[in-house]
Amino acid sequence: VSLTVPAAIAVQLSPASISLSQSQTQQFAATVTGSTTTTVTWSMSPAVGTLSATGLYTAPASITTAQTVLVKATSVADTTKSATASVSLTAAAAVAVAVSPNAISLAATQSSQFVATVAGSTNLAVTWSMSPLVGSLSAAGLYTAPATLTTAQSVIVTAKSVADPTKTASAIVSLLATAPSGGSLPTISVLPGAATVASGTTMQFVATTLGLPSTSATWSISPATGTISQTGLYSAPTLLSSSETVTVKATSVSNPTLSATAIVTVSGPKLSLQSLGGGQMRVSWTAPAGRSVKDYIGMTSLGAPTWWTLWSGDTFGKTSGSFDVTLPSTPGLYEFRYFSSGTYQVLFKTPPVPVNILGYTVIPTLVLPSPAGSVKFSYSAANPLPDDCVALVPVGKPSEAMVWFVPTGGARSGIGESPRSAKPGRYELRYLTQGGYVSVVISTPIDIL
Repeated sequence: VSLTVPAAIAVQLSPASISLSQSQTQQFAATVTGSTTTTVTWSMSPAVGTLSATGLYTAPASITTAQTVLVKATSVADTTKSATASVSLTAAAAVAVAVSPNAISLAATQSSQFVATVAGSTNLAVTWSMSPLVGSLSAAGLYTAPATLTTAQSVIVTAKSVADPTKTASAIVSLLATAPSGGSLPTISVLPGAATVASGTTMQFVATTLGLPSTSATWSISPATGTISQTGLYSAPTLLSSSETVTVKATSVSNPTLSATAIVTVSGPKLSLQSLGGGQMRVSWTAPAGRSVKDYIGMTSLGAPTWWTLWSGDTFGKTSGSFDVTLPSTPGLYEFRYFSSGTYQVLFKTPPVPVNILGYTVIPTLVLPSPAGSVKFSYSAANPLPDDCVALVPVGKPSEAMVWFVPTGGARSGIGESPRSAKPGRYELRYLTQGGYVSVVISTPIDIL
């Protein structure tokens, strides 16, 4: 007697991954083998956009932040068999505003026409404002200095996008004081009046005083993006998510009512991702001119140490370019990082890219306040490995900064409790695989008091 063993049912989904922008659509195709019933049911998580009963996914009309949606096809013949595809939703191009000139010096009654340029929107209109209210500013951006200037001061002229009021750009007007007799009044000025600084680099500002007993000045910045020394050396932050505008201010030591400002635009390298399907991802970069030929891009796991990379490619100092990269098959949350000058210094990193994470969870079930500092949790793993573990890690820190870890022993699910207490702070649970270097899922933040 010969027995025929039925073929195991399997589901495949095509494409396996795709990148869409607002209102774009993608028809997914599910293939079922091992059964004469080839129909599937469709679902998605989270419920962002729409998914039809035939597998047609439509991105939402508005995408404010980049995110990932998992589309799932489940076999009707065997509901334990399914396949998933990832949809990377790309936010609409950000609106950007620039003002020209970005710095100018004016005497009493003089004027300057400012021009605003808007990118990333078909609506090019802006509204103008100034601070403090010294002089006049027309609705078209024409600034006129007051008829009398008894003290030197600065005015910030700002253009705000009508399409996106959160996007602005500013220029600085240095008003030059004149004495009633026509002579000079005490003044302070800052050079350069405007500058563009790359992330992770420095810029030296110089304050010059006239008619004051002391040439010394105190330095400050607003907002607190980067740092400035009391010699006027500005240090831009290393990791930058977007270009930022910082006001550098020098205040006279001998006359604190006198101050002058400069505008700093901080820029840095940026990465963008495009899914090519079939486990392929295109990573593109832009970088300011003059970057090191030793800069490189690396792919690693979310939360992994900066020295641990799964793939890397050199930029050779180019201002733009792209690589087509094969994503790992191991389940996990991955990210791409832009590294500086052959070092482990990260200048930019992308949002996480989920790979095969369906079926993995890690959930805190109880947190006791200090001094106990105890955390209980549950977890599940679709394809566990013997060296998997659950770890408690301070939010935003690499996984190697874990407070403790509990091995799962390769179990598909289970519950656990912290082996020791944690100090007060904000933490998160991470399900780690591949010897602790790959974060598969991360819990919501846990506050230990």
